Amino acid sequence: MKLIPSVRWKAAFSLPEVAIATAIAAISLVTIVGVLPQGLQSVQRSAQLTTQAKIVRQVLGYLQQSSWGAYTGSSWPNLDSLLNTTWYFDSEGNQLTVNSSAGLAQLSYVVQVAKPGQQGQVYRQASTNQSFHPTLPGAASPSPQSVLVMVQIAPTTNPAFNFTNATSGTYTLQTAVLTRQFYSPN
Repeated sequence: MKLIPSVRWKAAFSLPEVAIATAIAAISLVTIVGVLPQGLQSVQRSAQLTTQAKIVRQVLGYLQQSSWGAYTGSSWPNLDSLLNTTWYFDSEGNQLTVNSSAGLAQLSYVVQVAKPGQQGQVYRQASTNQSFHPTLPGAASPSPQSVLVMVQIAPTTNPAFNFTNATSGTYTLQTAVLTRQFYSPN
């Protein structure tokens, strides 16, 4: 009777090699899981900033296309009536009507537009607190066909959000200059 020699397999991992590989995999997994919340917060903040930019474009476009009325020497009456109007938007930047319960359920942003110097804002024109007309590049004096406005955006579900009494950091402030191209003084 012939005996078959025993075969030894040499192509295997030793216990220390398996332990080191498992430790490396565990550390990598813990690191990835630890960074995941920061990445999600960054994505959420990026989406919020994109939505706010869309809202600012919509509101400024509406103000730019609206009739400002006849210039009275210190202000545009129709534009002044549009300021301090409150707009409501959903999480995707679509304008809402909050009169309905469906609109209230989708509310994500409350927006208000003001001129500098209104609602306790710190910006004021040097000579007067009337409507603020910035001096455009190349001009010697303030331009009456241009108005500096501030778009205030609060990410909130409260339709009665009060920008006047709001604490710092509860809303975003974007400034813009609206201009009437075809203005001719009377």
